[in-house]
Amino acid sequence: MQISGGVTVLAALAVGGGLYFFFQGFRELKLKRIIQNIPTSKINTGAIGTNVEIKAQIVTEKDQLVNSPISGLPCVFYSIEIQKLKRSKNSTYWKIIDKFYSHKGFYVDDNSGANPLVLVDGASITHQGQQKNFRMR
Repeated sequence: MQISGGVTVLAALAVGGGLYFFFQGFRELKLKRIIQNIPTSKINTGAIGTNVEIKAQIVTEKDQLVNSPISGLPCVFYSIEIQKLKRSKNSTYWKIIDKFYSHKGFYVDDNSGANPLVLVDGASITHQGQQKNFRMR
């Protein structure tokens, strides 16, 4: 029985892709566990340069609020992701065109006496709770 060259190449690509996703899954699991194992602490007890998880309230003055570009409502922080629907012969997907957010930081208070400024530049932003999705044509 003879196998054509195209099937062999596809089989090799499938095995390679499977191995890649297998090991990538373990890397993501390791990162998830690292994040889950970070203890919640007070801001003033965290060492500089280390990751800490805090539970705090946002502290702001009215003059520190920014207006969100879509709703125009005052907020402490906003994040916008612009996507475009791409269609090809075999698939349809949303391609990220641009991401931007308010560049102002905000202060937090966890009753430890330290009210640090949280800067979001370069941060990995994840959304929790209700997200508002808008579609514009």
